[in-house]
Parts: sequence; structure tokens; C-alpha cells
Amino acid sequence: MNNKLNLALQQRPTIPRMLKFVLPSIITCVFASMYGIVDGIFISMVGGNAAFAAVNLITPLFLIISSFGMMFGTGGNAIVSKIRGEGDDEKAKRVFSTLTISVLILSAILTCLLWFFIDDVIILLGATDDMLPLCMSYSKIIIPFIVCYLLQFYFQSMLVTAGKGMMGFLIILASGIINIIGDSVLVGVFAKTPEQAIQGAAIATAAGLLIGGALPFVYFLFKNSSCLRIVKPEKDIKIVLKTCSNGVSEFLSNISGAVMNTVFNALLLYIIGQIGVSAYGSISYINTIFLAIFMGYSVGISPIISYKYGSGDTEGLKLVYKKSMIIITVISVIMVVLAEALAKPISALFANGNQELMEITIVGFGIYALSFIFKGYNTFASAFFTALNNGLISGVLAVCRALLFSIGAVLILPIVFYLTYGQDTALLGIWWSVNLAEFLAIVMAVIFLLANKKKYKY
Repeated sequence: MNNKLNLALQQRPTIPRMLKFVLPSIITCVFASMYGIVDGIFISMVGGNAAFAAVNLITPLFLIISSFGMMFGTGGNAIVSKIRGEGDDEKAKRVFSTLTISVLILSAILTCLLWFFIDDVIILLGATDDMLPLCMSYSKIIIPFIVCYLLQFYFQSMLVTAGKGMMGFLIILASGIINIIGDSVLVGVFAKTPEQAIQGAAIATAAGLLIGGALPFVYFLFKNSSCLRIVKPEKDIKIVLKTCSNGVSEFLSNISGAVMNTVFNALLLYIIGQIGVSAYGSISYINTIFLAIFMGYSVGISPIISYKYGSGDTEGLKLVYKKSMIIITVISVIMVVLAEALAKPISALFANGNQELMEITIVGFGIYALSFIFKGYNTFASAFFTALNNGLISGVLAVCRALLFSIGAVLILPIVFYLTYGQDTALLGIWWSVNLAEFLAIVMAVIFLLANKKKYKY
């Protein structure tokens, strides 16, 4: 298996070869992103608008939690692949083991903190009196499974590094099936109240997380056919710090995304109330799937980038970079067309017959979807520098994109629309802010890519 993986990493990059290599990663990320959508559909149908809004309000918290696993996964992916490119497979195993143990320790710390302070966190997120008990019911079930949450996101990247991308997909598929069955039975059949719907969805999600996090851990714990397994760890704290600094962009992207969701929810609650949170929740679910395609490509292609960089194959690195731009352009155009065409039927999935909610969602999604033309380039640019072991540039891109540009735009643009076109247009300013933020981010990404072309020779 190692020889097969090495051959895939060493081959001259072509678009068909690259797509074949990243396809399992893309499918895995898409399936993983669908968990929340399935939960959302069942909760909105059974629990109603209050339950749906409560889950959307608490979602940013668990996005933050998942970002730790993603940080170790993407940052470690780049380091382990680079070490393998340098020809030291044994050290790669030791580093992988160190990172896996670090994720377990971090999971235990986060679990304890959230268990004792979750009520304060939910209030901080802005939960109203009727939303608070629903948020608590969901959180108390999910928190004990945080270790699986982090491991799932961590191993999504590491399975690709180990040449087991298809295994990662099968694990996520099994996890998703468990989640869907759980939602169908616990929410669709047995739930009669909003709280029961919330609890049923949480149990289904927890069962899926158990599959997604525990199975790959057991696989790597014993001797296997991949190039990685858990062995005696590398006793070097610098490796952990390097991984965190290298994967900080993905961490900050998720953190910033969670902050962004919280700001959106707060503004929507202020402008049009709970129905605005529900509309944005529907849009966020679809955005998660579309973004997962870009993320899956970036995660899947990163081992090739890191390997080419570590082995000094500058010609191969150039080809990966150029062909990735072509692939992302094609995917971006297809996404925008699909999103605009499917805005109405997708909105109907979550509206549950509420005509006002459906109309708000259709308008918002139609505007929001235009941002997909930029999102792919921005996601890849950040992951590209992570794969090159340049966490600083990757982190700057992520912070500016998700914090400076996104939050700045959503705070300013609604005021501009309000003052220019009247009170009723403030909501449009919120939807258009995403497009402005992504456009500003792509300008910055182009500047960094051009400025570092000679240094990395891509």
C-alpha cells in the first residue's frame, strides 16, 4: 500500500489523476457536512421554528470545537507528508502518534470545560428564554462525545495522508447512515415535542460521531496496511506547536465562521426576529455542503503539495498549483449555477410550509450563492500555504477573510443599505455582505500568491 501511495504522490500531476486522488476526500467532507442538514430537516418538521432556531444558535459552538480537530488534521497532514517526502517514514509515524495523543488530551480538557460552563456559553451566544432549555438539551447530549468530534475531523485529513481516503469515505458514510436512521426513528417517529426532537437529533448525531471518531482510531492503533499507525510518540513539544501554527488558518477559519454565524444570528434577531435565524440556518446548511466540496479538494490535494515541496519537485508543484486553479474555476461556476437554480426547492425543505420563512430564505440564498464564485479560491489559497508549511500566511488569509472582512462587511453593509434605500433593505445588506467579504479576501489571496511565487517556485 505504501508503494501505491508513493506512486500516486510521485506521478506527474494531471487533472484526471488529481481528481482521482482527491475524490474520496471531497465525498467524505460532503457526507460529513450533511449530518447537520439531516438534523435540521427533521427538527424543523417535528420541533418547529423554535427548535430549529435553537439548534442553529448552538451550532457555532460545535463549529469551534471541530476546528481544533481540523487544526491538528490539516497542520499535521502537511508536516507528516513533508517528512515522508524527505524519506523518513518512521519519523512520520512517531509524529503522527504524538499528534493523536495531543488531540485526545485536548478533547478531555474541552469536555470538562464545556460540561461545567455550557449554560453560561449558551447565554453568551444570545439564547432567549424559550431557546435556552432547548439549547441545553442538545448540548448536554453532545458534550460527552467531543473526543469523537475532534478525532473525526482530525482523521479525515490523516486518512488521506495515510493513503486511505476511501476508507475515510466509508467511515463517514457509515456514520451518516447511523445518523439518518437515528433521526428517522428518534425524531421522525417518537418525538412529539420540540425538546424531544432536539434530544433525538442529538442522540443520532452522537451515535454518528462515535462511528466517525472511534473507528479510525482503532484502525491506526494496530498494525495496518497504511503508511501510518500509532507507535511510540516523538517526544518533541515543538512538533505539536509547529502543527498548531501550521494548521492555525483552518482553526481560525472555523472559529471566525462560528463568530460570523453568531453575529449574523444577533443581527437577524434584532432586524426580523427568530424567523431570520431560521432563514440563515437554512442557508448555512447549504453553504456547508458547497464549502465542503472546496474543503475536500483542499484537504485531498494537500498531501501531494507537501510531498512535492518536501522532495524538491518544483515542476510537479507548479503543475499541481496551475491545474488546481483550473479545477476550482470549473467547480465554482457549476456551484453558482446550481445554487441559483435550486434556491426555491432547497428553501422549501426547511420552511415546513411557512411561506414568510420560505420567501426570506429564497431571497437570501439567491444573493448569498453568488459568493461561491470566490469561496473556492479563498479556501484553496489558505490550504495551499498550510501545505507549504507556511502557517503565518495561511493564518493571515484566514483571519482577514473571516474576521476582518466578513464581520466588518456584515456590520457596515446593512447600515449602508438602510441609509441609502430605506429600513426594509437592511436585511439585503446582510446577505450582500458575504459577497463583499469574499471578494476582498480573494484580492488579498492573489497578492500573497503572486508575492510568494518565486520563493516556493510554483
